Amino acid sequence: MPEEAEAAWFHELIDGFQREYELWSTSARIRRYLDAVHRHCESAPMRVICFAYLHVVYDLPRVIARTLRSGRISRQRAREVYAKAGPLLLSVFDRCHTDPAIWGWYASLFRFVPRRFSVSRVLAYWILAHRAAAWIKAETLAEVEDHEHYELDLWVRMEAAALPQIEQRAGMIALLGWLSTADTLGMVLYRDAGSAPKPGLHKGVPQTQKITHFLTEEPTIESSQTNH
Repeated sequence: MPEEAEAAWFHELIDGFQREYELWSTSARIRRYLDAVHRHCESAPMRVICFAYLHVVYDLPRVIARTLRSGRISRQRAREVYAKAGPLLLSVFDRCHTDPAIWGWYASLFRFVPRRFSVSRVLAYWILAHRAAAWIKAETLAEVEDHEHYELDLWVRMEAAALPQIEQRAGMIALLGWLSTADTLGMVLYRDAGSAPKPGLHKGVPQTQKITHFLTEEPTIESSQTNH
């Protein structure tokens, strides 16, 4: 049935995204990035921003491209399912906006900020913009034969945009602003098209738990013999 294929594709996307996060400790280039984050970003919110940038700008397009190449569902339907899942992020970040496991001592201050103006809401919209750009990059990546070269270029651009700001210890608002206008974002957003996914398509998908896990778990930078 079509809705079963869509749900299977969505699960494949979520699982692939989670696996990329779990592989951070085995990649030399990612360890270098994480090491810079830990050395220069003293606050929990700053580290969350830097981790999210890596995950959505570099990991997400590559995972989407792999699922598109698998041909499980049509490209148009995959685009629609992906777009309709975006609001899940807002609900997750809204629930996390005063969680000290994510924001550290800043969480006590965030309790006095209306949710619609919270840092977590700002970050959620920032991630949604990058998420839209990730889809566009993924469609290109899914079509090219030399995808390894394209992925390397994606990394080089991401690192070139992020590391100077991280090393200069840019403030949180400045960092968000810079990483929103950097070349890696390419603010080309698409409009949702076609009918919405069947009711319940995303029900039961462990996206909430996995996003929360990503936000609350500090990624490891332990050395490894495996390089990527």
